[in-house]
Amino acid sequence: MSDVATLSQDLETVGSAALSSVSAGDWEGFERYEVARLQLVMSLGALAREEASRRGAVVTALYRAADQGRTIATAVEAARLRHNAGSGEALRQDRAARAYASINRV
Repeated sequence: MSDVATLSQDLETVGSAALSSVSAGDWEGFERYEVARLQLVMSLGALAREEASRRGAVVTALYRAADQGRTIATAVEAARLRHNAGSGEALRQDRAARAYASINRV
């Protein structure tokens, strides 16, 4: 069972106990259960923040990989143009590709 599922189940259990305490007029019991419930809610919030942080790291890594892919594609195109060197157009495209690659390095 995942941490989220466990915390969710615990929240349900503690919430039911808090309601039972209120119904029985046990205000001290209610306060104890409410403190426990609040701690569980805070734990769920911490898990949500951790998950958001992990997702942010994954998105950043994907953007870096995409940038690197563009840099590699530019280098491949430049190498192809060098291989077919000789024409003025090929040399101009090669210079443009190098300039683009130097600007987009991560």
